[in-house]
Amino acid sequence: MDWIMQNLGTLICGLAVLLLVGLALRSVIREKQSGKCSCGGNCGACEACSGIPPRALEDARRNIIKKAEQ
Repeated sequence: MDWIMQNLGTLICGLAVLLLVGLALRSVIREKQSGKCSCGGNCGACEACSGIPPRALEDARRNIIKKAEQ
């Protein structure tokens, strides 16, 4: 009992951090299951990685293929 009283502040902070991490994880899982997640798993349509709109990437890809075929 003496050890618990000496480390009560650390135990409370640890439990609070554990609770916050659990709530954040729960939120991420719920967003993923409901389809609200920003990542849809389609890297070809992702603007976040390169900053180039998917349409421009597709046009560039087509141009490269056309040049390679010529």
